[in-house]
Order: sequence, then C-alpha cells, then structure tokens
Amino acid sequence: MNKSFYTTLFTLFLTILIIVSCGETTTNDNINNDINKNNHQKVIDSNANLMISIDGSIFSIPSPIQTAIFISGSGAEFNTLAINPYENADNYSSDFYKTLNLGIYGADLSYTTIYEDNNLSLKYLAIIRDIANDIGLENSFDETLINRFSSNSNNKDSMLVFVSEAFTNADNYLKSNEKNSEAALILAGGWIEAMNILAISYQDTKNVKIKERIAQQKNTLLTLVEMLEKLGNSDDYMDLSAELYELYEYFEGIEYSYEYIAPVTDGKNRLTNINSKQLINISDEQLNDIINKLTNIRDEITI
Repeated sequence: MNKSFYTTLFTLFLTILIIVSCGETTTNDNINNDINKNNHQKVIDSNANLMISIDGSIFSIPSPIQTAIFISGSGAEFNTLAINPYENADNYSSDFYKTLNLGIYGADLSYTTIYEDNNLSLKYLAIIRDIANDIGLENSFDETLINRFSSNSNNKDSMLVFVSEAFTNADNYLKSNEKNSEAALILAGGWIEAMNILAISYQDTKNVKIKERIAQQKNTLLTLVEMLEKLGNSDDYMDLSAELYELYEYFEGIEYSYEYIAPVTDGKNRLTNINSKQLINISDEQLNDIINKLTNIRDEITI
C-alpha cells in the first residue's frame, strides 16, 4: 500500500482521538491533488472539516492532522518550541486538565509524526497512553503498542498503523461510555494546540498562507465555544468557554469575502481540485492580538 493510503488512514484515526466521535462523523470527500513540498500526495483537502453530531447538534471542526499537513506543505521547519513538552504531563492533577492536554498532546503527536521525528513521536505516544490510563482509557494504549511502535520507529507507515489501532480502541471506548464532556475537552485541546503550532510557524516564516489559515478559524472557534457551553458540567468548562469567546472577539474585525471558482474534477484519477477562495483582510495588529490571546489561553492550560 502506498504512502497516500497510510496518510489518509492516519488522518482518519488521529481525528478519532481528537474528535472522539460521540456521534456520526463524516469527512469531506474532496481530495486535493497538489503535491506539497514534503510529497504528501492525494491527502485529504487541508481546508476540509469534519462534521460531528453531538446530542443533535452539528459541529464542524478541522482536525489537527490536517493542520500539521498544511504546515508541512507551507515549507515551515519543525519547531520543538511549538509543542507542549512531554515532561509537563506530570503537572496536570485534575481530570479536566489531563483530558484537555490529551487533546493537546494528540495534536503534538500529529505534528511530530508528519515531520517524521520518530523519537519525539514515541515519547508523545507514551504520554498519551499514560494520560489515557489516568482518565479511564487504560485499554487503549498498552505497553505492547508502545513496544511495537518503538521497534518500527524507522518505518513511518508501520508507526501510523500502530497509532491508528490505539485510536480505534479509544474511539470504541468513548462511544460505548458516552463520554461527551471529555470529548469536548479533547477536541478543544487539539484545536488550541493546532492553532498554537500555526502561530509559531507564522512567526518563524511570515508565510501569508499561514496567516490566512489562522484568520479562517473564526467560525470554528465559535463552534468550540458553543460545544463547551452545551457539554460543560463544571466551572472549568465555563471558564475555558469564556476565554475562548474573548479570543473570538479578536476575530470580529477581520474582513472576509468569498470568490467562487468552479472545482475541476479528474474522473480518471478520482481527484477534485478545490479552486474557490476565501479572501481575507487581516492587519498585523489584529493577528498579533489573536496570537497573544491564544498564547495566554494555551499557557494557562499547559503550564
């Protein structure tokens, strides 16, 4: 099987960890046939979202693995300062912060794996396993998986398959135990960390496409706020929701417009080029305000 199959497979199952599929989940079928600088061919469209149904409400969220693929394709180099140090895992005493950081470490794992930093990927997988054990997912990340991952750390395709197995187990557990509130936290943590990695990648590169990617998250952020308010069962949830809404307010001054361009389908290769564009006018001051507020929220969660 080729690399594109495993990239798509990993996208699916890493998303399962971050989204944790409390309801029916579907993916956008549009496929991007551009070949990015790291040769991820025929990957899921990096602008596509997942549709998640929770208690009758539909939430649309981009997955952290899509963000990692996007950053890799932008030419940004891997930056260890963009991820939450695995040593910080010992700092989280409450289930709230453990679950939130499970989402954060899931995004970090997607980032390290896409950049093929195998040693770090192994450490982050181990941390995810430990946190999962602490919050009742002990059947999902066992020592056998870690050993198999370690033994095949030079084979990216094998690493992706082993990780997908663990995430499948986690998904099955969460579905059967209806842990919707935990799902909301994992999702929020994954989005916050993906945004943090985007922000640091922009600061490293000043890449305009990364800047626009950050600005495109306005509606996703509002979705997260609404989801936390819907599923939250403690003051911690409400506090996080309030902080994220304050972040959302910084997006209000951004000007958005849309240019429709008909998609082009290659029936022979079953590929579709997405040509429509969202036009964004965001000032450096607006972007700095967003990044600063995001950094403050992320620091409160991870330190």
